[in-house]
Amino acid sequence: MIKISELLGKPVVALVSATLVGTAVDIVFDSKLLKAMWLKIHNELDENEPETVYLKLADINNLKSDALTIDHKGLITSSWQLTSRFAHNPINCLTVNQDGKILGYVRDIVLKDLEVEFLIIDGKEYNPKTIFSNSSRLLVFNDTDKPLALNVPKKTTVPKIAKTENLKVKIHTVNNKTKNAPKKVSKADEINSQQKSLPNLPIDPDTKAIESVDVAYPIRVPQEQTLVSRSPASKDNVSIVYGFLLGKTLARALYGDGNDLIAREHSIITEETILKAKNQSKLVQLALYAD
Repeated sequence: MIKISELLGKPVVALVSATLVGTAVDIVFDSKLLKAMWLKIHNELDENEPETVYLKLADINNLKSDALTIDHKGLITSSWQLTSRFAHNPINCLTVNQDGKILGYVRDIVLKDLEVEFLIIDGKEYNPKTIFSNSSRLLVFNDTDKPLALNVPKKTTVPKIAKTENLKVKIHTVNNKTKNAPKKVSKADEINSQQKSLPNLPIDPDTKAIESVDVAYPIRVPQEQTLVSRSPASKDNVSIVYGFLLGKTLARALYGDGNDLIAREHSIITEETILKAKNQSKLVQLALYAD
């Protein structure tokens, strides 16, 4: 078994090309938080490569090694190739039970063969199968050992085209009763332009008067659903990428290249700590020293 916190902060190395791909910064789970699926990697070394990439955890040779190794860089993928049904890392999420009782915050997650063994919530272990629902900020647990009977909103169904209402509009056709009306070039040009837009309507070239006819067109059918994906964090918002470090304690003091103190030993990591580490190019060391 291995904890999520033991994975994050490790360097990711491609063996064939001897390339440092980046640093492991987050884990992506399946939609029910039962299995760890993808490793999120942040690249701050090679400007020619994407800043954020993903790797299947199953493609990593050994999760317990000091550096996470893969055979080659061809296993690296982008966010758009991830399945649309997934859940983000719930560490630091608030948790409640079905009665609204606050259970605490998710502090770590223990994996066994990539399956979630249990979640550590303020020192207590919780079975992932008791999770009733989850979002990026909150987990709801059901500790009743019985299914919850809740009112679920009705699913919106999209009507078929044959059943949609018609939208009535008016188009112009020719009134043949005024066949002997005097010719006017401007009107003739107008009718010719209408004839081009309505090729199926017979028009007498000597006719100048125009009348309206109702024609029914189907109303546009609404889209069934729209998929929205998150955009990757920008370089100016590093605290999002390294947000998993917030609230953790430094096992040792962190210094910059000029021997400037960034954070003291046993201090709590804050957004200011992450920003200072970024300015000194010490984000990887910060992740490694976090406990």
